[in-house]
Amino acid sequence: MKKYLLALIIILSGCSNVTNTESADAYDNKNNFNAIPFEQFIQGYNTNIDQIHDYKEKHPSHIVADDHFKKVNKNRYINTLVKESDYDSDKSYLIEGIFDENKNLIEIKAKVDMPTDKHSIFVPSRKGVQAARALLKTLDFDEDTLDHAFENANPDYSETNNLYKVTCSLMPEEKKFTLTFQLKDEI
Repeated sequence: MKKYLLALIIILSGCSNVTNTESADAYDNKNNFNAIPFEQFIQGYNTNIDQIHDYKEKHPSHIVADDHFKKVNKNRYINTLVKESDYDSDKSYLIEGIFDENKNLIEIKAKVDMPTDKHSIFVPSRKGVQAARALLKTLDFDEDTLDHAFENANPDYSETNNLYKVTCSLMPEEKKFTLTFQLKDEI
């Protein structure tokens, strides 16, 4: 497990070049939102993606709003916001939005592949890590939140800010990690 965490910390420290230009503080928090304002979230995320400085890998894709909702139960819908692979590997990541019956965004899930290399060390999707960092910055979490999550997850780690709770879950048996973002008042 220590080998696993050490490798992740080393890899993640090289992927931390996202700057926070659009964050949750930019949202109108005075209205006590019952859901994340989706258009502002997309704008903030895409701006943060554009700020990534990584010359080894292409930037993760922007989120583009669409109307492809899949009903998962009586009043919940899911929409795949981004799904892509790294440029030179089979590693990939997925970002999904969970919406209420009025199609308001209420939860975000990011799932990032992290297969093992020839030395049995987990190596996450580079684009997936960049996208995860952009999500964290967009929702006003500290830049080192992902590093803290990998250091402290057993197998889960949660952190909250003024509006949101993020839970990082390490799933070595599935060779992936997930980030789940929820509004604090929805928990």
